[in-house]
Amino acid sequence: MNYFSLVESLAEARTLDYARSLEVPGRPRLYAARGVGFFAIGAGESPTITRYEVRDGALVPGASLSFPNLGVRAMGAQAVLFVSDTKAYYLERAS
Repeated sequence: MNYFSLVESLAEARTLDYARSLEVPGRPRLYAARGVGFFAIGAGESPTITRYEVRDGALVPGASLSFPNLGVRAMGAQAVLFVSDTKAYYLERAS
């Protein structure tokens, strides 16, 4: 199990409140870029990417994309190319 938690700063150690964390099973992948206003998480147990935003101190899920029909079997460490604040591309090397 993996937990994605919001913190105000990485400058000092903190005790995380896992009740406020996003819990994702398997081996999820975090895809992010500075300044685009969102990030994405590749699911740990299926070839799916979900867009997330931070609103009012909470992680808010948005749209999800599923890739098995394109031959993607699992989300890997491949890159996600963020091209704008509304668009990103997943670069899957195997296919």
